[in-house]
Amino acid sequence: MPESLLPFSVGTHRRVALRIAGIAALLFVATTAFAQKQVLPARHIAPPVIDGVIGDEEWAQASVGEGAFDRTSGQRAAEPLKFWLASDDKYLYFAARLGDSQPGGIQETEYRTNTGLGSDDFVELDLDLSGSLADFNVFRINPRGATDVQLAGGRALKREWTGEFVAQGRVTASGWEMEARIPWQILVLPGAGPHDIRFNVDRHLQRLARDYVFFYDSGANHGDYPVWQAVTLPAQKLDRTLRLLPYTFAGYESDKHSGVINSGLDMKTMLTDKVPLVGTINPDFRNIENQILSLDFSRFERLAGESRPFFQEGAQYYNSALFASQRIGQFDAGLNSYGKLNNKLSFGALGTADFGHETDLVGNFTYDPTPNDSCRMSLTSLQRSHESNDAYLLRYSRQLGPLNVFVRQMGSQDSLQSRGNNAIVLLNYSRNGNGASIDYQRVSPNFLPRLGFFPEVDFKGVDWSAFLDHPYEKGTWSEFQADIHGLYYDRIDGASYRHNVAVDALGALRNGLVASFTGLSERFETYNDYLYTGSLGYPRGNVYRHIQVDVNTGRLEGFYYTSVASTISYRPLSRLQLNVTHQTVSYGGRQDQSILGFDYDLGRDQSVTGRAVRQQHDTNTYLAYRRSGNRGAEFYVIFGDPNALAQRSDVLIKAVFPIEVPI
Repeated sequence: MPESLLPFSVGTHRRVALRIAGIAALLFVATTAFAQKQVLPARHIAPPVIDGVIGDEEWAQASVGEGAFDRTSGQRAAEPLKFWLASDDKYLYFAARLGDSQPGGIQETEYRTNTGLGSDDFVELDLDLSGSLADFNVFRINPRGATDVQLAGGRALKREWTGEFVAQGRVTASGWEMEARIPWQILVLPGAGPHDIRFNVDRHLQRLARDYVFFYDSGANHGDYPVWQAVTLPAQKLDRTLRLLPYTFAGYESDKHSGVINSGLDMKTMLTDKVPLVGTINPDFRNIENQILSLDFSRFERLAGESRPFFQEGAQYYNSALFASQRIGQFDAGLNSYGKLNNKLSFGALGTADFGHETDLVGNFTYDPTPNDSCRMSLTSLQRSHESNDAYLLRYSRQLGPLNVFVRQMGSQDSLQSRGNNAIVLLNYSRNGNGASIDYQRVSPNFLPRLGFFPEVDFKGVDWSAFLDHPYEKGTWSEFQADIHGLYYDRIDGASYRHNVAVDALGALRNGLVASFTGLSERFETYNDYLYTGSLGYPRGNVYRHIQVDVNTGRLEGFYYTSVASTISYRPLSRLQLNVTHQTVSYGGRQDQSILGFDYDLGRDQSVTGRAVRQQHDTNTYLAYRRSGNRGAEFYVIFGDPNALAQRSDVLIKAVFPIEVPI
């Protein structure tokens, strides 16, 4: 690609990176204003009726907050927000009234519990009982009373394990309102007596695809988060119960031309009032629908998302480049324990064993001495019959006003590849939707954390970016985003490796139409590559009804590259969701991938789902009836294999029976 078409030449990367670092330092020095902390006093009230109608008398004694700001820009929201917080010995009570000048545009598709609400209007209560700002419990409610729960640390969404809360909502002439009751005992409580609880209230306005918050964190000081002051918490009841989820499936497997029967067990109990223990024996990963990677070009390995419940438990406490749970395949038995040792120290410890073949161990400790400081140490170990791998991670981050400083050191010892290490120093400045970042990283050729995800090694150099995000409260435009990103990586021995620059822009209209463009120019070893990407979608942020087209064209490693992908999500009936994607790639040949998925909702805990995947000349389909997501027994009838590459005529019936044993 001619250098004149680039925003600036590759040779200027170092000078630009140094300038950005200087600008970030000046911005930090110039930042002296800090937000004033908002405090709501604790209030005990008589239990309100949770019917979605906020009665003036029943909420009269509750603490009240009003107002909201755009999460990105800090602009004051045009639509009003008012909320109430209160408690008693058993429950936390939350209510909110959300004004909307166009109530006919309020989205309220979902009605179930523990489900995604990303395409509906919703209000969100964030609670950090530890005060560290590192362990938020998130409760989302939409106008129909549907809920989405994300408990601190990450927990699999089985009600016998997470507990639940009750919520109701309704649309009104001026917007919508809701009420909720949350049991204290489903949370990890720091101890009986009065405590200051950090909190925030968020509001998602779907027709604008914008998020608004009661407290806008401008980056000045995380310690300015609002405080719900002197809330009297009950004593945490140590649950002396062993919760068992044994499963059995039986049926016919076509590849073996024979019947199959299999059983396993999941379990959970509490070691202390703050530390659970999760275990599994012969887990059933076969019948969990895995994500499918697209055909997009990549020089490096990609990983699909994790959907296995065993690894979702405590996921927050294992989040690092050193551990990717997808690295662990089927195993015979596993144990997973995580939680808070005190308000500042948390941990995660996980082990799996495929007897006679592989043993995997993961340990993680995080220390957050203040809301602006965080330290972490992680260790992993993989042992196979003729191979071993150990790795460590040490990192420290500090928030200095709008400037974040991040330092990390990792190392590995592999029996087949000797020692390796990685070091990175990162500065990130962000305020009012604008910012810049710069980092220097060095990765040795032999760095190999086999249980982690680090696909690129043997390089050193600078990576930088600058970005802006500007929302518009009125007019035709809804939002404009732009960023420029570049990197200058050489091999450890000094040879040229990767030098690139990319420009991204996104524009969204008030009517929901969104368009984006990306231009990339890269020198990768001996190749001069370029790639242009354009995307058009409508309406923005709606997973139920959406259409999008993505086009990529360029030259990669000496060959012309073209990719055209289209995605359609449609809800022809109130309970039937269809999702169709198709991608065609031309790159030294042609590849095609088509995916059709559907979900028919039969009730709050019953559904019929299916998926058909065609890649090149192989097609696989499966169909399943599910009765799950509620209390009590779960049942599945599965035709086919959800993750096979080609069609299989399997038929399986699976049952899960919850058992509680006092201990």
